[in-house]
Amino acid sequence: MKDYTWETILTALSKEIPQDLISKWIKPLSLKDIHKNIFILNAPNKFVKAWVEDNYVQTIKKVFKEEFSIKSEIEIEIIVEGDAKKETFTAYEPQTETIEDDRDFFSLPLDNLYTFENFVPGHSNNFAYSACMAVASGFKSEYNPLYIYGDIGLGKTHLLQAVGHQLHKNFPKLKILCIQGDLYLQDFTSSLRYEHKLEEFKRKYASIDVLLCDDVQSIAKGPKTQEEFTYLFNKLFATKKHIIITSNTKPSEIANLDKRLSSRFSSGLMVAVQSPSVDEKIAILLKHLEIRRVEMDIDVVHFLANNLNTASVREMLGCLTHLTTSAELSGTDITIDFTTDKLKEFLIVRDKTLSPEKIMSIITDFFHLKPVDLRSKKRSKNIVYPRSIAMFLLREKTQLSLAEVGFLFDRDHSTVLTAVNKISEQEKTDPELQGTLETLRRKMKLDGGGN
Repeated sequence: MKDYTWETILTALSKEIPQDLISKWIKPLSLKDIHKNIFILNAPNKFVKAWVEDNYVQTIKKVFKEEFSIKSEIEIEIIVEGDAKKETFTAYEPQTETIEDDRDFFSLPLDNLYTFENFVPGHSNNFAYSACMAVASGFKSEYNPLYIYGDIGLGKTHLLQAVGHQLHKNFPKLKILCIQGDLYLQDFTSSLRYEHKLEEFKRKYASIDVLLCDDVQSIAKGPKTQEEFTYLFNKLFATKKHIIITSNTKPSEIANLDKRLSSRFSSGLMVAVQSPSVDEKIAILLKHLEIRRVEMDIDVVHFLANNLNTASVREMLGCLTHLTTSAELSGTDITIDFTTDKLKEFLIVRDKTLSPEKIMSIITDFFHLKPVDLRSKKRSKNIVYPRSIAMFLLREKTQLSLAEVGFLFDRDHSTVLTAVNKISEQEKTDPELQGTLETLRRKMKLDGGGN
């Protein structure tokens, strides 16, 4: 018999399936046994088993056949670790089952990285962080449900799972269910095939103490699923069980969401997670370098925080992984030049046509000032405001470092960083500043022909 190893299969599957999905769904599996052309895999719980069966079995079969040159048909059977009875992908015969008293029976495994200790609170997420800490320390009726919303990749899942970790630590006997909206949708749809499966579905979800539902907007894809989720929500709420939900938007903005559910989601505490400032990005990068035990020059960290073309923490950390892995494999120190080369497709494209002097001239003309005024030590509002805008646009439109921009104004890099962050945050909410920056950018584009 050929030497079949799960590590070989994992390597091959990584060419077919994104790495984050490999880590979440495939790595928890193991190759238990081979009987003729039946490959028996072990899953840690029934939820991983069900998800792999519905999404990855065909890919796994394909890889087995290609890697080991198997010409005949093969079968993949998946069992749950500890089960005496094998449960196959192909068999759906009705059978009576009892619900095991196992917190992992239907819960997504919590990521060990997603704890409060590894979360970096800041202005963009501090309210959400504080609310989650309060919930994890003990039930707060006024926070039920806790609804966390914000764009993709800003830390909602991290906070949600951090609550799960802390509750499990503080209250070990609680039955905590962590589920994604699309998995709930799939689980409910699958349960409709047999009446006893639907009853089992209802019992197992109603038996929990805490519901952690990630990306709840996915349940809006199915009207019947929404009805069932409304029933679950009402039952849990009425029995004072706690509900924490994440979504990419407010309940009222979820397309096709039933008004009853929208109203229920809005009835507790709603908190937003926003895009991090440059300072927060620096803190997040430093925290994850500490977690990974990787050393990096602070100038490179500042470069990443200021130049990565994303507001997503998840994407930023993905770039960090790519950078540190590239450096490790090549045995190269991580410098700004190395970073620019390895991450060039992820970096902000700054205007190379306009010189710093031309940008300064456009800004001083607009505000009816002289260049010497921006470089002066004057602290009057009519000087400080244009000076901050000049620093902000020099960072946006050139490849100058913070220190190089500071040199133009006879200031240190920390002063520049403060000004850049202030303008960046103010631009999000200040229509007058938005108009000013739009006008200045247009002038720069016309004068320099740049981006």
